[in-house]
Amino acid sequence: MTPHPDILAALELVSIELHKAAVKKGFDASHDDAHTDKSLALAACFLLQDYYQPSRAEERAISRSIVLKKQCNPPRDSWPVAFAHRKFNDSTPLEQLVIAGQFVISEIARRVRAEREDR
Repeated sequence: MTPHPDILAALELVSIELHKAAVKKGFDASHDDAHTDKSLALAACFLLQDYYQPSRAEERAISRSIVLKKQCNPPRDSWPVAFAHRKFNDSTPLEQLVIAGQFVISEIARRVRAEREDR
């Protein structure tokens, strides 16, 4: 069964974003594999939450940072907070969804590689 053309177009946008992340920023599979703390998925969640409710993005960025640094045990790196907040301010709603999709696919691919290595 062939996916609907709109689905293919959406997947192409995410694929382009994955390529940009790998080529321009060096965020390739080995980089993603270091994020075993699920921070790739967390960044996607933050982007999606801001997409869903944009009016409170600034407030959420502050509280997210506090929670990750002070209330998690052990404290977590807050890069997903800063990244999501910057992308929220610098991106259109469609771009936010595409970038969130890139993080979801990166996390799925990371998990697939990890499970393959465990076999």
